[in-house]
Amino acid sequence: MNNIKRINLYPSVTLNVIPSEKFKISYLSVYFSRPADEKEAPKNALIPEILTRVCKKYPTMTALNTKLQSLYGASIDPVNMLMGEAHIFGLYSSFPENRYAFDDTDILGEIVDLISELLKNPLIDEKGTFYESIVESEKTKLCGRIKACINNPASYSVRRCEEIMCADERFSVSPSGTIESVSSVNAKELYEYYTKLPGGTAVDIYYAGSADASLLISKFKEIFRNFDTSASVKIETEIRRSAPSEIKTVIEEQPVAQGKLAIGLRSGYALSDEDYHVFALLNSILGSSPTSKLFMNVREKMSLCYYCSSRPNALKGIMTIASGIEVDNFEKAKNAVLEQLEFLKNGNISDFEIDSAKKSLVNAYRELTDSPSGLVSWYLTRSFADRNDSPEEVAEKILSVTKEELVESASRLSVDTVYFLKGTLSPEGVDEDEEDDE
Repeated sequence: MNNIKRINLYPSVTLNVIPSEKFKISYLSVYFSRPADEKEAPKNALIPEILTRVCKKYPTMTALNTKLQSLYGASIDPVNMLMGEAHIFGLYSSFPENRYAFDDTDILGEIVDLISELLKNPLIDEKGTFYESIVESEKTKLCGRIKACINNPASYSVRRCEEIMCADERFSVSPSGTIESVSSVNAKELYEYYTKLPGGTAVDIYYAGSADASLLISKFKEIFRNFDTSASVKIETEIRRSAPSEIKTVIEEQPVAQGKLAIGLRSGYALSDEDYHVFALLNSILGSSPTSKLFMNVREKMSLCYYCSSRPNALKGIMTIASGIEVDNFEKAKNAVLEQLEFLKNGNISDFEIDSAKKSLVNAYRELTDSPSGLVSWYLTRSFADRNDSPEEVAEKILSVTKEELVESASRLSVDTVYFLKGTLSPEGVDEDEEDDE
């Protein structure tokens, strides 16, 4: 059973250690967290891309990659994501455990030193700022990723539903910014923003592996010695327990053949709730297990969709049901999904559905313990809800959930938004966004 150790290096800097002897590959990450904000989003998104590309000591991508290859093929990659209403950006590294080095190389120590170089000594030009050419290159790539998201109807429809549902909440802010906001960023302001990150920025360092934490404590204390650490930082996420009395319905069009239906719900739960595991199981029964109601009924029995699944956002307290459908089946598919919700609320849940969902969810939780990155993601998410329980501990709770608890959990669900991305092209067979895209 993994027991995370959280060590406060400074009031706003925390080292999180997940000790384990079972991994061959270690995982080390540095996350900066700030409240989601439209103006800051493009800067937060660009910074990790620039920091992990080059630095003063390794001024070319070839030089940096050569160094990583010398550390047994280690990798360092950027991070940019929304977690609840916290914008998290930074970097992470995967590398072999020291015991697998043939020449006694201190891989962990070298990785920490390299991360220090990337964070503290980025490559700057004669004007004392990021190179304009590098910034412009990364802006072009980021705008390309934003366009790619827009051009992926399956993921775009889910995000649009969430944006509409949470329009007046920080959760609606895209962690990548918009094409317009990214385009407006210049190298000088980006460098100044990074070197003087505003107060209210939290830093979380996560390590999963077998090494003693003492090395990490001393190294990262030095790395963040001059960081603004005057006060502890807690980024709160707004949680609305119920939906408005009137359901929002929005229909938009896109030149694709398949329609995308997304239904946003307020779950009535948040990860900070002690009984959140009950809702997690309910979600599995509804739409995230191989025997879920949405899959077995709306997709298989009724043949109303190409895929149909549900996913919760534990920190935000919402759930989104996503489905790919024929355009003419909008009303039928919507009503079929809502019918499955009513079945849950009325207690129409079989023992088979409960047992199958328990097995699926418990296996998923236990599989996390085999992945250092999975464990880091697990504990990072839970840190925003002030929880330290392990996947194994939650798995045990899942096994004891009763049908009565599930019905009570279902009673808290309320539909907030129905979003339909209407395809305007004539379908000639489904060639895009099949079930795999979810």
